[in-house]
Amino acid sequence: MSFKNPHTVQRNSVSFNLYGKIPSKLPSLSYEIGYEILDVIRRSVKNSFCDKNSFVVLPSAELKKHFGNDYKIALAELHDQNLIQTKYLSGKNNQKSFCRKVGIARSFRLKYGVMETLETSPYAFRSRKYSYQMPKLKSGPFALKNKSRDPKALKLLEAYRSVRVLPNWIDVFVNDEMYPSNHLHHANEPISQSGMFVHCSYFVESIYRKRVDVNTDSRCKRAFHAILMMAEIVRSYVRIDAENPMCIDAVSLHPYLIASYIKDETQRKRYLGYLESDFYNLFADERNSRGRIKVLFQKYLSGKKLIDAKALEIEKWFQENFPDIDEMRKKLKKHKTTFQMQLQQLEASIFVDKVFMCFDKWSLPMHDGLMVKEENCAEAISLIKNACIEKLGFEIPLLVK
Repeated sequence: MSFKNPHTVQRNSVSFNLYGKIPSKLPSLSYEIGYEILDVIRRSVKNSFCDKNSFVVLPSAELKKHFGNDYKIALAELHDQNLIQTKYLSGKNNQKSFCRKVGIARSFRLKYGVMETLETSPYAFRSRKYSYQMPKLKSGPFALKNKSRDPKALKLLEAYRSVRVLPNWIDVFVNDEMYPSNHLHHANEPISQSGMFVHCSYFVESIYRKRVDVNTDSRCKRAFHAILMMAEIVRSYVRIDAENPMCIDAVSLHPYLIASYIKDETQRKRYLGYLESDFYNLFADERNSRGRIKVLFQKYLSGKKLIDAKALEIEKWFQENFPDIDEMRKKLKKHKTTFQMQLQQLEASIFVDKVFMCFDKWSLPMHDGLMVKEENCAEAISLIKNACIEKLGFEIPLLVK
């Protein structure tokens, strides 16, 4: 399908099948919409687009648009089965904050353990016919969804003035293609998942409506914004002044950041030597892909109780080879924080504070990287390298894609 003007939507609506991911270990729900809503909450929490207590805002208008009036019954059932918790909001406009029929608020979080069950349990896909009204590009300037005077939020707003999303982004879901067999989550998983669609469409539509949702005051100090929150396959439809942007990514960033906490120079050099051959591949095997090792490594950093044998292997490796790191992890946990949070804050001090806020060309922070125009790529790489040397004392490998 071709478009004469990439900024003009030529279809008013489109119908396609969305696949709900149904975990087999969770209680059977009468309304399978509940599982799809769980997946939306899961994605938002995993991407940290939630408040400090892991509550996700799901406005009733958005839920009704995607799931119809049955979303109220689905939410009530999730609540009754103790799978979600709710935050009640007060004020004059509480009729907008509540699903009045069942008395459930618009802010939700998963109960303890549900996230892990959703991640690890076997599942099946259930198809549901869906009709989607295509968004129209609003005229006028971009604005923040929630007003802010924070310099980071204002610079993000300025960057979004150049952002567009091609209208055929919807074809990602309409075509119902499959992920490649080496996809880091699940082989042959349909792209047209309901949770992914609801999550991504919310941020795509915010760009069409020119009201962008950003978060620059999170505990981890990262900067969250619409393009960052999209699935990578949808992000490929983003254009900057009609150009296809480049992404500069730090390779294995958190393992490299850990090196800055090793005080002994000889030990640090020895540790950096392990990273040259890819830290994650040190633990990967036939049963555990590199992608799964990354997930287990983050679980180790989070200080959570480790049960998985491979996660315990990672813990033992640090205890035997770099005990200072393991002691740091335990010490931070006692102070009600985590090594994971510490590394995220260090990451943000580089890519948000030292790079994004200091780069005088167009850019967007992407957690462990930077989105830039191709013509400014070399200059951005130089800035990142200098920032790493200043903050860490050494460079980190970069990948441009």
